[in-house]
Amino acid sequence: MADIGEKYKLLLVDDEETWSNDLKVELERLNFEVIYENNADNTLKQIRETHPDGVLLDILFHQDPKGKPTFDKIRQQFCNLPVIILTSTMVDTFNKEDYPGHALSYPKHALKQEDVQTYEAFAREIRKAIKGTENLDKYAEEFKNMGLVIGNSETFKKVCQTILKIAKTDSTVLITGENGTGKELVAKAIHHCSQRKDKPFIDVHCGAIASTLIESELFGVCAGGATQVVEKEGFFEQADKGTIFLDEIGTMPLDQQEKLLKVLESRKLKRVQSKQNCVCKNKTHRDHTAIDIDVRIVAATNTNIPDAIKEDTFREDLYYRLNVIHIHVPALRERKEDIELLFKNFVNAIKIKLRKPEFLDTYRPDVKELLESYDWPGNIRQLRNCIESAMCNTNSPILLKSDFSLEDNEKDDKVPYDISTIISRCIKKEIGYKEIKRIAPIKTPAMKAILEGIFIRYYEINGDLSEDLLVPVLQLNTRTNVHRVLQEHGISTTEIKQKCKEKMMNKKI
Repeated sequence: MADIGEKYKLLLVDDEETWSNDLKVELERLNFEVIYENNADNTLKQIRETHPDGVLLDILFHQDPKGKPTFDKIRQQFCNLPVIILTSTMVDTFNKEDYPGHALSYPKHALKQEDVQTYEAFAREIRKAIKGTENLDKYAEEFKNMGLVIGNSETFKKVCQTILKIAKTDSTVLITGENGTGKELVAKAIHHCSQRKDKPFIDVHCGAIASTLIESELFGVCAGGATQVVEKEGFFEQADKGTIFLDEIGTMPLDQQEKLLKVLESRKLKRVQSKQNCVCKNKTHRDHTAIDIDVRIVAATNTNIPDAIKEDTFREDLYYRLNVIHIHVPALRERKEDIELLFKNFVNAIKIKLRKPEFLDTYRPDVKELLESYDWPGNIRQLRNCIESAMCNTNSPILLKSDFSLEDNEKDDKVPYDISTIISRCIKKEIGYKEIKRIAPIKTPAMKAILEGIFIRYYEINGDLSEDLLVPVLQLNTRTNVHRVLQEHGISTTEIKQKCKEKMMNKKI
């Protein structure tokens, strides 16, 4: 007896009906569900309607080589769907290089009806191809409706594959990544693919809630008799049987982190209010006993939590409680091969918003070069806003390079304002005052003069710029504090001003 294995759904596209029916019978015997289509032009329609795990595609249809153009269309719209090319020895039309990314090719003549082992071998190859590809296209349209566009990059495919693997569980998830990478969309996708998808998804932005209100917002409030406090359900109760998404969890104050930890450990909570003042209608609340909660917790942060733990701004025990499953969403600069797909998706979505149906999602070579050479510090959010701005300010139905405003896309402007990076590049003499001035958040003329003076004396002239001097100057944003730092290093502000004047005089000369 053959090892039947997991059941998969296949779409068989072939015009030889007798041969296809024989194959269908044998594959169904081997635990496949097979949908047969004899017209190659209906392939995409069938994929959208039936959501197969893989496609068996013949090359020739009545001697017409429709297999290649059909394959190309599948790859454009369902980039991760395994496609098994069925080849014939009668006419040699198959060239492996013409079918990039296909799962495998299989000769039709190798399948012999009188030999069941040939079908069993084919079934093993199909299962191997499907498992190796980890098909995402069954969920691509659903993800797209939530704004989560599956790309071609391996880094983002791994994110989507992880979502599918863990969605059916109730394990706590921690999502990390820079601002604008789509962490909230990932959280929504986890909820949507889970068994809780028909229950509430409560989105809580921890950084937007005042520290004095976090406890009452999360856990609710009991009605108080003397104080006339109104009874209120917290976010955890609102998310009952569903998912609660704690966005920017790294901003939560330490005292509230402790209370959250207790809730996560016990899966019980108490509303805010003392027992004697509680006049809630609900008996459980009136007795002020703990309320059982049944929610899945998904948290997200752009903070480096291990660093925050070292700085005593985040509890280590809470981190381990949240970090059961970790999903890191890559920055856009790490998945530039996805920009074309994102570009087309955004154009088609934004043209509806702007009521400009004439827009085409043509991705011109000059636009490709521009967008894919930029590092996108604001990630996908910045890309979308940039495209929307370009579409608002052009009369052309196709976006041109001149429609985009990316003036800051110079080499030095790609350097993020990160103290350690700045220090390293300064010491290596890769950047100087002009570059620092552009990217440092220093606004006042006095502060800029002090910073320039430091560079003139200790970097551009003497080449002696110490880290212990530059770090506090870049971090402190008040003139008084900077003066104090300068005095500690024996630097006179009068001398700095004089150096600045001399520099200005030299420029005039």
